Amino acid sequence: MPQNGTSPTYNSWAGMLQRTLDPNATSYPRYGGRGVTVCDRWNPAKGGSFQNFLEDMGERLKGTSIDRIDNSGGYFKENCRWADAKTQSLNRRPYQTKKKPCQSVPVSEIVAMPMLPSFSTTIPEQVSQ
Repeated sequence: MPQNGTSPTYNSWAGMLQRTLDPNATSYPRYGGRGVTVCDRWNPAKGGSFQNFLEDMGERLKGTSIDRIDNSGGYFKENCRWADAKTQSLNRRPYQTKKKPCQSVPVSEIVAMPMLPSFSTTIPEQVSQ
């Protein structure tokens, strides 16, 4: 089990700890600073370990990173998954709205929408007919 940051899984675990526990981390205000926590089982400060994280999450798959299913919740087994960038982009706080679900559409989804068919006549041509 690498402890020197050579494993993508280890790097994800270490990054999760840094952004939730280290007030000096750049991303701390968006995670630990707003109350996102790490479960005791994964948190070395509370007796947890990387081995526990690895047992619960499995190895990180290429092209994925850790994602919290409910972004208002913390990092714990039932709320975490390995997800690709597209899945994560659809799971960001600005897009998670239950009050107005039609008002927030990620650009990645808009770009993937089929285009309207083009018409052979323009509006001025139609008006003159």
